[in-house]
Amino acid sequence: MIFRRGNLFCVRIFITVIFFSFFSVHTYAENDELFTEISGTVSFEHRGYLDDPAYNGQRSRLTSLTANITFYFEDADYRSFTLTPNLRYDAVDSERNLADLKEAYFLTFGDIGQSEWELRLGFDQVFWGVVESRNIVDIVNQTDVADHPDEKSKLGQLMAHLTVTGDMGTLELFAMPFHRLRTYPGTNGRFRTLFPVDNNRATYDSEHEERNVDWAAQYSNSIGLFDFGISTFYGTSREPRLEPSLAEGVLIPHYETIRQYGLYGQVTTGPFLFKLEAIDRRGASNNLLQKENYKAYVLGAEYSFYSIFDTQTDMTLFVERTYDTRKSRATNAFEDDIFLTSLFTFNDVNSSEFLVGTLVSRDRESQTLALEFSRRLSDQWALEIDSLFVLNAKATDVLKPVEHDSFIALKLNYSF
Repeated sequence: MIFRRGNLFCVRIFITVIFFSFFSVHTYAENDELFTEISGTVSFEHRGYLDDPAYNGQRSRLTSLTANITFYFEDADYRSFTLTPNLRYDAVDSERNLADLKEAYFLTFGDIGQSEWELRLGFDQVFWGVVESRNIVDIVNQTDVADHPDEKSKLGQLMAHLTVTGDMGTLELFAMPFHRLRTYPGTNGRFRTLFPVDNNRATYDSEHEERNVDWAAQYSNSIGLFDFGISTFYGTSREPRLEPSLAEGVLIPHYETIRQYGLYGQVTTGPFLFKLEAIDRRGASNNLLQKENYKAYVLGAEYSFYSIFDTQTDMTLFVERTYDTRKSRATNAFEDDIFLTSLFTFNDVNSSEFLVGTLVSRDRESQTLALEFSRRLSDQWALEIDSLFVLNAKATDVLKPVEHDSFIALKLNYSF
C-alpha cells in the first residue's frame, strides 16, 4: 500500500481533497455558472507469467482492478479545479494496492504584458521528454514501479507550478514541499529484486526527510523545426539508493539530495524525427553504493511510412541509443543499450495499433522483447494485450533476478 511510512501526510491531503470535492459538487449543484464534468476509466487486468516463480510466495497469475475518475469544476471566470483519484487493487501483491491523487489542483491564470501566466496548486503530473525508450529528464513525479516494469507510470506530486508563456518561449517554475516514496513489488510480486524493498524503513539525506522542499525549473521553446527544453532540479532524488539489510533479508531505500541539469530536443523534417535527451546528475550513488556524479543520454530517430503495401496502415520505426557514463556501475538496466521498435497504426474505426519492440544490451547478452496490441471494442470498451519477455539473462546481469518473470497480460478498459 502506498500510504505507509513517510506518506501519512498524503493520506490527510487525500481525504481532505475528496471531502472538499464532493462538498463542492453538493454546494454548487444548482449554480448554473459552475461547469462540472465527470469522466474516467476502469480497467481489469490479468497477467499470466510464462515460467515458474523464482522466489517463495510468488504466483503464476496476477489480477488487478484500477480506476481513474476525473472530476472537473470550472467557474464563470474559467478558473478550475481538477480531481483525479487513482485507485488500484491487486489480488496477489498487496504492495501494488494504491490510493493516489494523480491530480487534485486549482488552476488560475492571467496576463503579464504581452505574456500569459498560469498557476496550478495541488497534486499534478508533469511530463518532460521526447524519446520513447526512457525519459531520463522526466524527474518531477515519482515512478510507480509496482504498476509496470517499464517505469513509465507516475504518481501524483504535490506542487506549486507557475508557467509563463510569451514570444520568447515558456518558463516553468516548481516548488514541491513533499517527497513521494517509489513503489516496488512486494514479496509476493513478480519483477521484484532478490531481496524485497522495505519502504517502511526509508531514510533521507535531508534532515527534513520527506518534507524537504524540492525546486525545479524548465525553459522550452520552438524555433523552426527545432523543439527543445532546458531544465534543472534540486532536491530529493526520485530514485533511491537500495541498501541491503542481510539480517532482515530486505533492501532499505535511501533518498539522496541531488542536483540535475537536463536537456531535450527534437528536430522534425518530414517523416523523420531526430531526438535527444541528456542529463548531468550530481550527488547520486552508483550500484556499489558509492557517490558518483554521472552523465547519461538517449539519442534516437523516428521515421514514418504511410499507407504501407497500399493499405491504410502506417508504420513508424524507432531507433534509440541509451548510454550512462557509469557503465556497469549504473543503477538501472540502460547503461549501454539499443532500442528498436515498430509501431503499426491501422487507421480503422476501432483505432487498432500493434507495437513490437526490443531493448538489446551492447555490453551484455540480455535483451527484452515487448509486444503490445490495443483496439476499441465499442465507444466505451477497449482491449489491450501487453507482453514482456526477458531473454538471455546471465548470472551477473542486472536482469538476472527477473529472468523468470516474462508475462502476457490482458486488460479490459471501460471509459465514460
